[in-house]
Amino acid sequence: MTANAQQVGGHQYHSKAGTERRKLAELVQRNEKRQGASNEEIAEELQRKKTTLDTAKRELRSLMSLNRALKKLVESRLARWHEFRRHNALRCKVYFGYHLSNCGYFGKVLFDYVNGRLHLKEKDPWSLSGRKKSFSTICLLLSLWESIDCPIRCLDVFDVFVDAVNRRILNRHRKPYILVTPQDMSNIHV
Repeated sequence: MTANAQQVGGHQYHSKAGTERRKLAELVQRNEKRQGASNEEIAEELQRKKTTLDTAKRELRSLMSLNRALKKLVESRLARWHEFRRHNALRCKVYFGYHLSNCGYFGKVLFDYVNGRLHLKEKDPWSLSGRKKSFSTICLLLSLWESIDCPIRCLDVFDVFVDAVNRRILNRHRKPYILVTPQDMSNIHV
């Protein structure tokens, strides 16, 4: 019998445990050399990578949640901005009609948001004289100012083509104005 064999009940068994352990140890050493690290080091590295992956997944979920919240906030703010813009346009339209009606004129302001344009529609724009056109332009300025509530208003040579009656109508406002004009303003009382 060999050193690794024993007799049990008439059968000869070889003790392969020692041989298998050596083979496994050699196999482990070859694998560690090929992998560049021990199995324990690889297991530790795997655990670190899993922890890093879990952390990244949590952060990604958090960022996705933040992204959804920010999108809702932007949509809400955009809706409020559209409402604000619509409200100011309506105020401008009302003030424009009011200012024109002070002199018996009729007109309206049309806002074209798609093309970024503003259109003035008057009852008969071809019949308007230079003075009436200047008056309607100033009415538009007054309407825009009142719709956005400017605290101080400044206009240079605003009334060159406006007659004295319309000038008095234009100057009846509560807000402070800085008006630069070559016209005689002695008949305007502040």
